[in-house]
Amino acid sequence: MIRSDRSLMLRGFKVADMATVGLSFVLSLLIDLRKDISFSSFLSVDFKVKHFLLAGILILVWHCIFSLAGLYQSKRIGSVAREIADILKCTAAGSLIMIVLGCAFGSNLLTRSFVTTFWLSISITMILGRIALRNILSVLRVRGINRRFILIVGTGSRAQSFYDVIRRRKDLGYSVVGFIDDNMDGGAQPPALSPVLGCLDELPEIISNIVLDEIVVSLPIKSHYEKMEEIIYHCERLGIIVRVLTDLFTMSSASTKSRLDMLGEIPVLSFYSGPYENLHIAMKRSLDLVFSVFLLALLSPLFVLAAVSIRLTMGNPVFFVQDRVGHNKRIFKIIKFRTMVENAEALLPSLRHLNETDGPTFKIRDDPRVTRLGKLLRRTSIDELPQLINVLKGEMSLVGPRPLPIQDYNGFSVDWQKKRFSVKPGLTCSWQIEGRSDIGFSRWMEMDMEYIEKWSLWLDLKIILKTISVVMTGKGAA
Repeated sequence: MIRSDRSLMLRGFKVADMATVGLSFVLSLLIDLRKDISFSSFLSVDFKVKHFLLAGILILVWHCIFSLAGLYQSKRIGSVAREIADILKCTAAGSLIMIVLGCAFGSNLLTRSFVTTFWLSISITMILGRIALRNILSVLRVRGINRRFILIVGTGSRAQSFYDVIRRRKDLGYSVVGFIDDNMDGGAQPPALSPVLGCLDELPEIISNIVLDEIVVSLPIKSHYEKMEEIIYHCERLGIIVRVLTDLFTMSSASTKSRLDMLGEIPVLSFYSGPYENLHIAMKRSLDLVFSVFLLALLSPLFVLAAVSIRLTMGNPVFFVQDRVGHNKRIFKIIKFRTMVENAEALLPSLRHLNETDGPTFKIRDDPRVTRLGKLLRRTSIDELPQLINVLKGEMSLVGPRPLPIQDYNGFSVDWQKKRFSVKPGLTCSWQIEGRSDIGFSRWMEMDMEYIEKWSLWLDLKIILKTISVVMTGKGAA
């Protein structure tokens, strides 16, 4: 497909998606209406300026989410499952932002039932639409419409495997025009790799005289680095896409992922196993900011009550401030309501022999340093609330591995456990909702690793909801 046709089609996709958002919004409102409100009554509702402003912001937000998440990039070689997962992530993130905007604008339209209905509606509609589009394009490509012509550079095992996939998957819409390689002497060429159009030095002349959309390079990088540079240079001059089939490094973990980024004007290949600095991380930070401000304002009376109670029963200081190890081992000062006697830190060495955990951390169920009021604050998790200030400052997140003291970090003896510091520490995490003090250190670290590798905004939301239930029951608190 030529670029002008693709540009026109993309504009159509964007308009259709925004129309889908709008229709899903209206449909969800109608479904969410109370039974005693008729459709005519709904039409007569006096919408205020803020409602139209809210609608405009929502449309813009949804468009940005879809664009930044890559929903408008070519999905010809992408899997259906990956595209569905991307759609669900986008709709979940957009719905969370709707809730936040509804609170900010004081809108009574964005109720919990409405947002749930809207999320289901927009998710199902977009998924069905994308699947239908894929099927239509696949049928067209099988019939020879919208096909792309590719040249494979190399004739090794990887080139053969790629060719077999292209030949088997007619729905991808690729036609191999031939191969280019230097190592095709005599009758040694495999029967499947035909025709061979020439050697590597002849590539500039060959690609200048044939119909060609893409070049797929399958050459050993160590021995052909300079030749690959030449190939990319010639293709760049002709506007031809270059794809490289390569296994640069052997990854030690199946969870390790890679992606190509731009560092200024320099392309870099990034390898990572946890959350990546992308749209979803930015949205996580945005939600941290909004909810920390909201909760600090909402819970301010409780803050005052707790501070006064501590001051009257235990004296100063009201807050416990301690150095903790944060994101990528940055040191920050955590803030909590004080629950122990004033010289608690000095008493710690004399209590080490009572430690009930199996690692460098220190925990005992009936810590003699905790005051009577402190036990109440811990059981209700009120002592943790000042950490919302750390969240607001960007030192912590609402959800993430719990921050540890420096002395606990110094006791880590296994490197893989230190991966927990590759993300911001949080107010709550999987360990909090699965038993807290009832879970051993080794299992605690494993749960942190699972959270990092499986992280998503949806996972954060589930942990937050489960945390509320755990706090209400006081499960595992110590």
